[in-house]
Amino acid sequence: VAAMRAHVDSPYIQQYGCGALSNIAHAEENTIKVATAGGIEAVVAAMQAHVDNVDIQENGCNALADITQAEENRIKVATAGGIEAVAAALQAHVDCVEIQEYGCCALANISLAVASLHVALAHAVQASAAVTH
Repeated sequence: VAAMRAHVDSPYIQQYGCGALSNIAHAEENTIKVATAGGIEAVVAAMQAHVDNVDIQENGCNALADITQAEENRIKVATAGGIEAVAAALQAHVDCVEIQEYGCCALANISLAVASLHVALAHAVQASAAVTH
């Protein structure tokens, strides 16, 4: 993560950094560790800085898909700009099956957190309405 932060302009460091974070986060017990180490922000920054680089976008989408296996990382990825980074990758690389697959997986994982928030909000509104009536 430190190397990715220090060398944002290096496509090789960003590509291999995203790949390494993806490999580490693929083991579900490591997803929180990757997030705590700043991995989410590093991946999103790499994707934003190198939108046209198919290898970085593929590894970045894969990393975000792996990182968002953990429920507690889903909102973190969304608030760090992960949704926009994935959407940009999907749009810029429509012919890359891997980006489409990993990107959709990441968005699907993130959407689970959003759905949970909507359900919790709906229950809170219902409880509030019951109390006021």
